[in-house]
Amino acid sequence: MYLLKIKAMKKNKVFFIITLSFFLFCCLPQIIAAEKIEKLSLKCIQKIEIYSSGKTKNVKLIILIPQDYKYRQKVKKIQFSFKPIRIFEDDNNYYAEFFFKKIGGYEEIYITIFLDIYRYDLDTAKNMNVQNRGITEKNIYKYLQSEQFIESDNKSIIAAAKNINAENKIVLINLLYDFLRSNIKFKIEEGKSGAVSALVNKEGNYSDYSYLFSALCRAKGIPARYVMGYFNFKPHAWTEIYLDDLGWIPFDPAFDGYKDSSFNILSNNYIYYSFKANDKKIYNTYGNCWWEGEAPIISGNTDIIKLK
Repeated sequence: MYLLKIKAMKKNKVFFIITLSFFLFCCLPQIIAAEKIEKLSLKCIQKIEIYSSGKTKNVKLIILIPQDYKYRQKVKKIQFSFKPIRIFEDDNNYYAEFFFKKIGGYEEIYITIFLDIYRYDLDTAKNMNVQNRGITEKNIYKYLQSEQFIESDNKSIIAAAKNINAENKIVLINLLYDFLRSNIKFKIEEGKSGAVSALVNKEGNYSDYSYLFSALCRAKGIPARYVMGYFNFKPHAWTEIYLDDLGWIPFDPAFDGYKDSSFNILSNNYIYYSFKANDKKIYNTYGNCWWEGEAPIISGNTDIIKLK
């Protein structure tokens, strides 16, 4: 019995050493890397004003709101000054819906969001040893298709993509990124023209940069999607590209060079709101309104405050 007990103890000791070694070499680096990721705590205040002389009724308002996004942002609390009739999800986007039976005078809605955002990019994903799980080809298929603004089946897009080649996927994505940076002049103005317009006219705003980058990737068989939100406290759009081993990785050719941002490194300034290039619920904006009777006057703005 004594010998058997000694053998069991030795066996448990070996098991403990193996388990500890696995933790030190596999798990601990990920924990350390996660702790070193830069975090920024924010308070976002979305204000919506609606005015009517009293002849407006059955007003429905749908507003885009942010949600948790692993490694990128954590929404800690959302407060509403006026209770929404529902909060719902559609294709990875989240919305708050409000309803007014009748509006006479001014109505205000404040949506206050407390969240933490984290730096996340290609380098961060690699350093954290992020492993993609749970994404199937069925989920990915739509991000390979041509659609409005991301016209990856257009002859001009196909021709441009055909001339850019590399055996390694990340190298290929970097070449597409550099093509965009070298050939498309960035313009500071609102609006959405689309990938083809940006390529033909050799200029585009942040939305057009995202559309064209996504279209070029899709034309090469690489899943890519348009992302809308805020960068440096202002409305912005960028691109996420799907890599088999890492999942969705963000890239932003429009602001390459901002605070040392580059192809594989992004500054910690991104708030994610939407993953749709064509959002039929709010027509590619941050909110939309429907009513009966007299057209109301609607305005809105978002203030973003850094918290200590």
